[in-house]
Amino acid sequence: MNRVLKRVGALLLCSVIALTAIPALNTEAAVKMEKTGSQWDNVVALPEYTEVREMTIDKNLTWLKNYNPETNPAWMTKLQYEIIESDTPTSTTFKHNLKEITNNYTSKYYKKYLKRSLTKFFESAEKNASKKIQYKLTFAKGTYNLEDSFKIPNNTYIYAVGSTFKPAAKVTTCFYNVDKKSGENIIMEGGTWDVSKVDLSSLKDAKKRERYYNVSMAKFLGVDNLVLKNITLKCKKKQHMIEFAGVNNLLVSGCKFSGNNMDSNAAAPENVQTKEALQLDVATTAAMGSFASGCASGMGCHNVLIEKCKFTNCSRGVGSHSAKTAQDKNPYTNITITGCTFNKMLGEAIFVQNWKNGTISNNKISNCKRTGIMMISSSYNLLTGNTVKKVKAFSGARAAKYKTTVCSVYLYQSHNNYISKKGLKKFKHGIVYFEGACNGNNIAK
Repeated sequence: MNRVLKRVGALLLCSVIALTAIPALNTEAAVKMEKTGSQWDNVVALPEYTEVREMTIDKNLTWLKNYNPETNPAWMTKLQYEIIESDTPTSTTFKHNLKEITNNYTSKYYKKYLKRSLTKFFESAEKNASKKIQYKLTFAKGTYNLEDSFKIPNNTYIYAVGSTFKPAAKVTTCFYNVDKKSGENIIMEGGTWDVSKVDLSSLKDAKKRERYYNVSMAKFLGVDNLVLKNITLKCKKKQHMIEFAGVNNLLVSGCKFSGNNMDSNAAAPENVQTKEALQLDVATTAAMGSFASGCASGMGCHNVLIEKCKFTNCSRGVGSHSAKTAQDKNPYTNITITGCTFNKMLGEAIFVQNWKNGTISNNKISNCKRTGIMMISSSYNLLTGNTVKKVKAFSGARAAKYKTTVCSVYLYQSHNNYISKKGLKKFKHGIVYFEGACNGNNIAK
């Protein structure tokens, strides 16, 4: 765990160093970043665990074959026993299953025991993981066909560098957090989640197939301290790829997103508003549907760092299009998007609504529609070091609703933002386009 903390700390330190090159804000031009402390302080503050309980998954069921009550820790023996499954240690069922795993192992048993292992591990973590005890699930390099979602408890670390996950058609949401009221301390590092070529023939009902295309791959709700590092998401969908709502202290680093661009019919798109691959949202049932049932706090996302990520062939890249709530009148604060690349979007690369005290820096944007960066009702944000090129106008139904404006940065009723024009290309409607009342914005060379 200390190794993970050092990596996260080093990552944040590099980000601080990179920002030192950003020019000072011109406060004389009414740009006053209303910060209540550095947004880089403790973006993710993980506990110092005193115990790590680790299970390693591989193709040979090694973890289960090593069942030995005399030498293994009690927690491990108990979990192994539950996975092998029996009523009593001396029962015929237990002996039969253990022999099946150790002596007569064949690939046909693997699917059954993989599902059992994941289910029992997550159940055990939900009961026993704490700020002192971390549960770590490590995957050996390889490809894993999954029959169920990852239901991730608090204080859990999933390490999957070099692994590829291919969920079945019945797995509409690949992974999500269990505790949606007081979630905390979740790490996911590495792994490719690929649902771009899922065989949907098992879904006989056309409505079920359509629902599959319109459900996000992953969701996190009500989590404090969340890390996603070097994860790849591939899909063939019309919806967001991953959603965060009511999340504080979020780090998304080195991740790749592609494929939520199915809704490309310009004449009659199912969703006229394009969908962000990475969506920051508010914790309401209106925004998150039944996933937020019983835990709709109404809160947005705060203290977020999204860096060094790649978005390709997406509907939109990153953003928020849900408005403020009674519980959270500034639903998105201290959000930073830096060092990311965006290419081939159906809509805008970055979509900002109701953001305050955010930073959008050093991103490369190309081949998008309407604008590279859209800002609605947002204030005191810093945009610098970004490059935007190859922006085209919307067409069809989207043009009818959003017009055919083309620019690098589009501001709608947004105030007191600092925008550096360096690296931004001039299009038909200029470099920075204003609509509605936009006061106190500093547009620098």
